[in-house]
Amino acid sequence: MDLGVLGIVAARIGGAREASQFIALEAAGQIRRFPGWVEWAAPTFRVDSDDPVETGVDGEALKLDPPLVFESRPGVLRVRLPRHAVGRSPAARAVHVVSRSTVTDLLGVIAGHRPADTP
Repeated sequence: MDLGVLGIVAARIGGAREASQFIALEAAGQIRRFPGWVEWAAPTFRVDSDDPVETGVDGEALKLDPPLVFESRPGVLRVRLPRHAVGRSPAARAVHVVSRSTVTDLLGVIAGHRPADTP
């Protein structure tokens, strides 16, 4: 995180069949075998588009005007934990970002559905 590079990941899912394959590979811990999976590292990343780009920032859906430029600034991020915290924070241990249920909920949201535990 402090090396001055961004980890960039993209997945191209061409339909329901590929979505099923994506979920199965993710659940098996083999997501990198998905044919539409691409990842790389770079100090900057730029998104160009003829139209505003739909994004999510701090949980808010936004449309931002391009170009969008992302860059890593080494040494800028500081993480503070209480002295009694050992290892990962309790919040980090409670959330399983790459789990089958999280990916299933995410795909449902993309399709316009709410997760089951959301009012």
